[in-house]
Amino acid sequence: MECFKSNMLGKYVKLNKCEKVGIIDEIAQAANNNRFLVLFPDGSAEYVLWENFRVIVHSSEVKNFETEIIKPRILIKLNPEDSIKVLTNNMWTDARVESVDCNISTFRFEDGSREKLFAGSPRLSPLASILSSPQQIDQITGGKEKFGTIVQAVVPRIKQKRYVLHSCSRSCMVKFIPKLHRNQNPLLIPLRLGWIREAATTSSIDPAATTDSEASTDIEAIIASEASTAPAASTTSADALASDSPASPDSTDAATISASSVNTATTSTKSSSDMNSKSWTIFYISPCGLRLRDMKEVSLYLDICESDLEIDSFCFDPWINVRDEFRVCPGKVYIPDITQGKEINPVPCINTLDTEQPPDIEYSMTVLPKKNVRMNTAPEFLTRCLCTDNCQDRKTCACAQLTVKATALDGDEKIVLEDAGYMYRRLQDVLITGIYECNDQCACSSTCHNRVQQQPIKVKLQVFKTEKRGWGIRALHDIPQGSFISKYVGNLFSAEEANEQGHLHGDDYFCELDLIEIVERQKDGYESDVTDIEEEEEEANQDDPRKKFKSVRSFYKDGVDVYIVDALKAGNIGRYLNHSCDPNVFVQNTFQESHDLRFPNIAFFTCKFVKAGEELCWNYNYKVGSVPGRRIDCHCQAASCKLRLL
Repeated sequence: MECFKSNMLGKYVKLNKCEKVGIIDEIAQAANNNRFLVLFPDGSAEYVLWENFRVIVHSSEVKNFETEIIKPRILIKLNPEDSIKVLTNNMWTDARVESVDCNISTFRFEDGSREKLFAGSPRLSPLASILSSPQQIDQITGGKEKFGTIVQAVVPRIKQKRYVLHSCSRSCMVKFIPKLHRNQNPLLIPLRLGWIREAATTSSIDPAATTDSEASTDIEAIIASEASTAPAASTTSADALASDSPASPDSTDAATISASSVNTATTSTKSSSDMNSKSWTIFYISPCGLRLRDMKEVSLYLDICESDLEIDSFCFDPWINVRDEFRVCPGKVYIPDITQGKEINPVPCINTLDTEQPPDIEYSMTVLPKKNVRMNTAPEFLTRCLCTDNCQDRKTCACAQLTVKATALDGDEKIVLEDAGYMYRRLQDVLITGIYECNDQCACSSTCHNRVQQQPIKVKLQVFKTEKRGWGIRALHDIPQGSFISKYVGNLFSAEEANEQGHLHGDDYFCELDLIEIVERQKDGYESDVTDIEEEEEEANQDDPRKKFKSVRSFYKDGVDVYIVDALKAGNIGRYLNHSCDPNVFVQNTFQESHDLRFPNIAFFTCKFVKAGEELCWNYNYKVGSVPGRRIDCHCQAASCKLRLL
């Protein structure tokens, strides 16, 4: 029934008590005490429980119904005793707010009469003023392309189980079956499997309640003694995590504004600074009642319970609202799945601006080598690990060690970044020397922490039409920093063939596989034009004794300068990521099916927290003026925008 309720938005219903017909504008959720907000033709509104109405099936019952949901959804923030003008009998009448119930306010007029109105009703003078000004609408919503609202995903309300001392095992958890959780926000999966994501303010944690096991990082020690740190009264369950008040109705609004600040209205959302200022701490409570404080404890718990639930389904960032979902307004073009069913999770496409369709391409999840391209994927040329701990110890994982040793600044591989690589399947910063993931020859399982870009696309995304930048991609839920988004794939050409294709069809979707050159530019002593090492050593300037090395590229006998991925005619959703001068995504070279340095995989990861509804963009790093006679203007609208790409 919960899934059915989440699809009720915009449905026509008839109340059981009075046969009154209305339309649902807000689904039942914790923030509104599990009631549906119903709007009526006369402009009034009411919160109704599920059992008190029925869904209208026959259109004859609503043929004279004139009320519809106004998009974009802009709500006026009202407080008791606020004074406001309300449209009554075609006249603006003075009224005072008597009470507020979530998004419905009761107004008292001068003649003593009362009326309940929805906070998004155009009969409220501040909203009527906004709706008459396209400029103010764009200021609040971010423009036509961003019309939509943040809603709260429906999750089961679970009563916290009191922890009883026991030895955790497989029976402590509900079995995770991936196919049952397709097309879901991965951060919601634990909540649907009996976990609770709990928030507490740091100031409310009682040091006296901390036991000796609190200082321990051994999950077995924690299991041996109940280690609850925060009193129940100071915590908030995942159902209320979407805002810092458990009963706040604002969590469902795309834009909520104060009635007294119409001219300076701005979107009201809970930012990371809001959460940080209150020093939130996140805990996960397992189905057996054990409270876990960080990713390490969760990982150890999953291992002990022999669970297939993946570690990147958890997030301890307090600014992540795991139940926030972006729901866009109905568009003129809607495609349920632009991946043509090839991705496990569908990626919808929508156009709210015009009737243009997205380009017709061959959707592919891997690069497609063309003539004269030979990738070495022979298994005997791959390093393999023998790990049985999900490759959590990078010192013993052979694949993780390749990543670490690639960062070496000395020939003996002693000066390295020992923590290079993924941390619980997230990557906090770009690693220019590349990441070597585990492969099919390795002994580790699919839940391995070093298998990331080879996984299917897990985050929920949507392709949408922008006003000035063609098609783009937006996040449909909050995404933590360091999360994998997708790869960039397409036709794989040699430099010569790519040059021919560029002359015929353009190079807008070209991506050079130039990891070798990038790394060698960062490391001292490499010269791309060195042809004879001994000769260069003899001619080296005595004042610059640094040894020069021949480029790795020159040791390959194919004579190709660089290979190029072209996503113009074939590719995946990575081709739709736009440029931004202030990006929230970065590019990372990775290796999995081949360790050939000429053919890294191109993967996108978030470089910062991404809010539901936010567009995903990376920095193309074009150099202005590098192509004579060609100019491309930038329309990213970032505060640091350079105004030009080329």
